[in-house]
Amino acid sequence: MVSTAPAQPTLDVISPLIALQQDQVESIADQHTVNAAVLNSTLTKKERSRVFESLKDESLEFIFLAPEQFNNLDTLEKIKASAPSLFVVDEAHCVSEWGHDFRPAYLQLNSVIEALGHPVVLALTVTASPLV
Repeated sequence: MVSTAPAQPTLDVISPLIALQQDQVESIADQHTVNAAVLNSTLTKKERSRVFESLKDESLEFIFLAPEQFNNLDTLEKIKASAPSLFVVDEAHCVSEWGHDFRPAYLQLNSVIEALGHPVVLALTVTASPLV
């Protein structure tokens, strides 16, 4: 009998710091509930390939990355191919506080969301100023 259940959706989590990304993936791993990975500048080419292979074979449910990773068109296309169902911006205050000068890739997230086919977007923060 062939399963007709839909493939596990991929959830993309935009997280500003490599240490925070790693902590989140380790926390998920400790709970043994879902598969998660980071995609950042600390990975070797082989490790990046493994992450992309996990996306392709639908065994990866969460991918944590910084917005700058989408500057690589190959990365954008591979994540798009996974048809992410949810796009989470963790520490969302970074969009307004860092996006203009320090981390302009945050201001490009709208274009990334559009390129990914408009997945549902969830922006979270506990440190937003009243202006945000």
